[in-house]
Amino acid sequence: MFGLFKKMTPDRFSRIVLDEIARVGGPKDYVFVPDTFMLKRDSDLINLRSVYEQYCGEKDDVRERTLRHFVAALISNRSTKPIPWDEARDKLVAVVRERAMFSQAEAIWSIEYDRPPGAKMVFEPLTKWFAKTVVLDFPDHVTVVSETQMKEWGIRFDEAFEIGVANLKKASAPKFGRDGAFFSGLWKDDYDSSRVLLPELFAELHLEGDPVVVLPNRLTLLVAGSKDEQGVRAVLTKAEEIMRAETKPQNPSPLVIHDGQVSDFEVPRSSPIFHNVQRAQRLAAMECCNDQKGQLDKLYAQKGKDRLCCIIQADIQCGYAALGKTWGI
Repeated sequence: MFGLFKKMTPDRFSRIVLDEIARVGGPKDYVFVPDTFMLKRDSDLINLRSVYEQYCGEKDDVRERTLRHFVAALISNRSTKPIPWDEARDKLVAVVRERAMFSQAEAIWSIEYDRPPGAKMVFEPLTKWFAKTVVLDFPDHVTVVSETQMKEWGIRFDEAFEIGVANLKKASAPKFGRDGAFFSGLWKDDYDSSRVLLPELFAELHLEGDPVVVLPNRLTLLVAGSKDEQGVRAVLTKAEEIMRAETKPQNPSPLVIHDGQVSDFEVPRSSPIFHNVQRAQRLAAMECCNDQKGQLDKLYAQKGKDRLCCIIQADIQCGYAALGKTWGI
């Protein structure tokens, strides 16, 4: 039964989402666009691919919760009623997300409407692969803060991010478990990967060198010491397994925390773990490419080469340069 469920078609899944939107009293004029696997309503676009893959990979009780949370976030994001600053302040949480998520959203808006969205998500680069942003944490969903909301509240991104880090810290007592040669975070609250923003959490682990952190999905934070070659190798192997097998994958490219700052983890070619680190980075690039290739191929046919070259150039900053260097494309 479960194996058959995983073969659900995108069209069938879109009808399930539309039924749930109708059940909670949401807009009734969304239309499913098969070519891009999106729902469209006037100038509103909702990408279904990520939630579809998550939904198909989960058990019955978790699937239904995933669907409810997704639709709740969708409706909330499109509400015309602004949330006041006094209420928003305590809900802000600083998070880490893949940069490709933001570039893909901006590319789709640019291609579909020749202009950026009115509620553009706010973020800043953290490393080559990851970005930092701020979300509003509601009981059944989270939403990325937009430029419009920042203006309504009269605050800058750095101010919101500082508050978000403080709120994340309140919910982040050290909670690690030993897993062979490395440590794993045990929070399992959808903010595990974002705790790379809290360097003080790793002090009690007494690592050999700086913390090397891998974030294969939002529920997973793996860490080993930069001077512990066996630990780093084990972390990268585990991250690749998780990325291939579990839902909500991010990429397995390792990060390092040095003097309180997060950056991409690099080692010299002479290092015994050089090829392990290179493999993780190449898998990250390949994952980015696979996520967007089908969509870009369709948009190429629809919009033409020149438009898409501009979009792909923008994506070079979040990993395509590494992909081209690796495979000569």
